[in-house]
Amino acid sequence: MQVQSFDHLLNIFLSADDHTRRISAIQALAAAKESRAVQPLVDYLEKALNRARKDRPGSHYCTHFAMQTELQWEVIAALGEIGDERAIKPLLQALEHRFLYSEALRALTRLGGSHALKVLIHNYPGLRVYSTILEDFAPQDSTSSSVGESSI
Repeated sequence: MQVQSFDHLLNIFLSADDHTRRISAIQALAAAKESRAVQPLVDYLEKALNRARKDRPGSHYCTHFAMQTELQWEVIAALGEIGDERAIKPLLQALEHRFLYSEALRALTRLGGSHALKVLIHNYPGLRVYSTILEDFAPQDSTSSSVGESSI
């Protein structure tokens, strides 16, 4: 398998017409834990969340909506995998969207470990039902996490 450069992967993510190629680029950036990808991923997610607030139900063609949601899931998962604090705010915003909620929760848990899970459950009591499931996604050593209680 050929290793692709950061710039090439980022270009595919941002501009490719092929949905599958965009997903693959996001996954490759996440697997490489490429921190330079965080800001473009955050920018994409924030724009998508703003668009979702403005759109009315039924205004999207179903296939387009599903493809955009899948891209957003992948971006959210990548942000959790890369583990950069710049992702916290848009991931918390994604909790407000029913189609992104579970993936955002997983990413936040991955990002901050078990400490972040406790903070999330404290601040969002409705998450208690998910706590045992989410513990599987939390890194066990929360002291190595870069996310502190004040961040969340």
